[in-house]
Amino acid sequence: MVKGKGRPGAEEVKSSDWIEQRKVGNNLAVKALRMSLGPGESEAIILADECRADFLILDDLKARQTAEELGLSVVGTVAVLKKAWEKKMIQSFEAALTDLDNAGFRFSLQ
Repeated sequence: MVKGKGRPGAEEVKSSDWIEQRKVGNNLAVKALRMSLGPGESEAIILADECRADFLILDDLKARQTAEELGLSVVGTVAVLKKAWEKKMIQSFEAALTDLDNAGFRFSLQ
């Protein structure tokens, strides 16, 4: 994880034993998606498809629509936080949303 170095959560991601780093196999598909999406979203979508992921966490509307058109199940960050709160993995859903907002993360509760 080079690009995220120094960002919030970077050390936790780097030291986690449950997060895997994988390379995309179909670079041509990534390039095709990059015509309308960012590099991160493009790679995430193709990798999720290649790995037959149960779901993909995406927040960008265009990326979500593209992933869903490809038959992938998509959830957003807010939904992940809500599920974590329901499972008592975080103490406060509202505090997590406030932290996201304070970090400049744009989201809708709809």
